[in-house]
Parts: sequence; structure tokens; C-alpha cells
Amino acid sequence: MPAMIYAIGVPVPVAVGTDLFEIVFSGGLGSYLYGQGGGGVDLGIVVPLLFGSALGARIGSAATAVVDADGIKIYFGGMLLIGATAVGIGEIGSSLGNPTLELLGLVLVVGAAVVVALALLYTAISSLRETRRQGIAAAD
Repeated sequence: MPAMIYAIGVPVPVAVGTDLFEIVFSGGLGSYLYGQGGGGVDLGIVVPLLFGSALGARIGSAATAVVDADGIKIYFGGMLLIGATAVGIGEIGSSLGNPTLELLGLVLVVGAAVVVALALLYTAISSLRETRRQGIAAAD
């Protein structure tokens, strides 16, 4: 997604939608191949993840209509940096056999996603409130 935004110049909502569309196919194929290879796909985990992803995509697409595209770029850029760091910490923990580092990597990944989601939600709500205030002020 960052390559589509920065290298090609695709608008943020189109890049996000394209990325989500691609994830559906790669995730579906990966799950299918994993299941065919003898791995068990736990539908009790998959269904809530799909529901959460669909809900997040819906909320995210609505937020892109009111949140400045540059703000979204900053949020996701920060999340990518934290996520990359977290994966690195987790991998170091795995190779050293250190469960504390593995847990720290997991906490950083989940924490980055939660912080970015909350920041986007806050920014979207603030933007909607400001738009409503301007509309009320114009009507007076």
C-alpha cells in the first residue's frame, strides 16, 4: 500500500481498497493451501477475524471521507515502522528462545494497530464535529 501511495501516486482510499481486495484472495488461498496441507483452519477464529476485518474496512472507508489523506499516511507510516520493529523484536526473541521478547513483539504489533485505529476514529469524529459546527454557524 505505501508503494501505491508514494511511488505510483494512487489516492489513499483507492490504495486501501486495492490492498484489502488483494488480501481477500491471498488470505483465502493461503488458508485453503494450509488446510489442504494438513493444517487445521479453526473457523472459530477465522469468522470473528473476517467479521472484524469487514467492520474495520467499512469504518475505515467512511473515515477516509472525513480524515485528511496526509493524516492517514502519517498514521499508517507510524504503524508500519512500529510493526516492523515489533516483528524484528519477536524474531530475535524466537531465535534466542526468549519468550519475553516474543511477547513484547506481539504487544507492540497489537498496540500499534489499536493506537492507529483509535487515532483515526478520534480524528474522524473530531472532523465530523467541526464540519457540523461550521454548518450550524453558517445557518445562523
